[in-house]
Amino acid sequence: MRARVPRKPGPVPATLRCSSRRESGSPDGRVLLGCPDNRLLARLDRTTFFGIDPLNSEACTWCGDHVGPDDGFRAYELAGGRRAVFCRLEHIIPWAIQGSHWGAAGVSESAGTETPPSRCSHCVAQLGEGHVLLVRHRGAHRIADGFCSVTHMRDWAKAGGRWR
Repeated sequence: MRARVPRKPGPVPATLRCSSRRESGSPDGRVLLGCPDNRLLARLDRTTFFGIDPLNSEACTWCGDHVGPDDGFRAYELAGGRRAVFCRLEHIIPWAIQGSHWGAAGVSESAGTETPPSRCSHCVAQLGEGHVLLVRHRGAHRIADGFCSVTHMRDWAKAGGRWR
C-alpha cells in the first residue's frame, strides 16, 4: 500500500476570496469573520445557520440554546452588574435552584425598559438596592418585572409568571 501524502490546499476560488480593496461590506454593513467585503457571507441567507443569527444571538444560561435579541428573558442584577439569559421562563427555576450562576453585564447594557418596576412582582414589597430585574423580550416589546431576590423570581416563575 502506498502512504497517503497530504495534499496542499489549492487556491481559494475568486468567488469565495475576500478582497480587502472592495468596501462593499455585507448587506447590513457588518464585517464578519475578518473579511471586509463578505462576498461569501453576504450570499448566505440566515437559514443556512438553521434560522439562528450567530452574531446577534446569545446562549441560554441554563441549556445553552440560542436566544435571539428579540426573544427570551434577561435577568439583571443591576447592583452587581450581572445578568443571565433564558430561552424559556421554565429555565429560571433549575438555574435558581442550582445556585444562579450569573454572567457579567456589558458596561453600556441597559435592561431596555423606560420605567423600571418599583415593586416586587411576587410579594408586592418596595424594591431595594439589590433587586433583580427580569425583562421579557417579545419582538420590539420589553416587559419588565422586578423582584426582591432570585428566590422570589424563582417562585414567581414556578407559579407561571405573569399568566398565573
